[in-house]
Amino acid sequence: LNSLLDVENIIKTSIRNRFCRVYGFKENDYLNKNNNNINHTYINKTFNIFKKQIVEKSNDNLAVLYYKTTYNFIPLWVVNKVLSFGLLKEIYAIMKDDDKKAINKEISNFDDMKIKSLFTSMQLLVDYRNKIAHDEIVYNAKHRKIILSKLKEHKKFKLKNNEGLNDLLGVLISIKNILPKDKFNTLIIDINKLINHFIKDNEIIKLEDLLKEMSLPTNYKKLKWR
Repeated sequence: LNSLLDVENIIKTSIRNRFCRVYGFKENDYLNKNNNNINHTYINKTFNIFKKQIVEKSNDNLAVLYYKTTYNFIPLWVVNKVLSFGLLKEIYAIMKDDDKKAINKEISNFDDMKIKSLFTSMQLLVDYRNKIAHDEIVYNAKHRKIILSKLKEHKKFKLKNNEGLNDLLGVLISIKNILPKDKFNTLIIDINKLINHFIKDNEIIKLEDLLKEMSLPTNYKKLKWR
């Protein structure tokens, strides 16, 4: 969860900075559909949710309330902090391609990550973040509809069919694309410790079987940055 929150913050910051730099930071700027891909199928739906979240947060967020009462408008850098990760990915989806390319270039560690692939990656991360936030089982969760595009990172492992595209390995690869390298390496070290402690304290399953259940290859530690 900590890693996913870090990833969410990185994406939020990049979207906010790009939009403010190109279009402005006031409500007339970020609530102007023309500053996005006006032809996107879900632009109206996304804007309705966007406006709804602003109204909801206006009553219980001190920063939003302060700017609204003091300056009679809420700057994007304040609104941005209270938006859900789910809405954030939809805002990215309706942005113009030039803006999405700039964001992708800024936050992606992989040189073969495309803007559509980044959106799919966000979808998978949002799904896992929500599962974790609601105390659902995630160690062996697989998504039936969200399928990542294969990247060079996947070639490190001998994968079949959709392995690494809709499961925990896919989530870790998606996190690796965005999280700072030192933080990602710490994440893999911590996961390895958890797995080893579990195997040591429980005699109900072998390491190989646990990793298979988790959709992790036996050499998953190769995910670490060198």
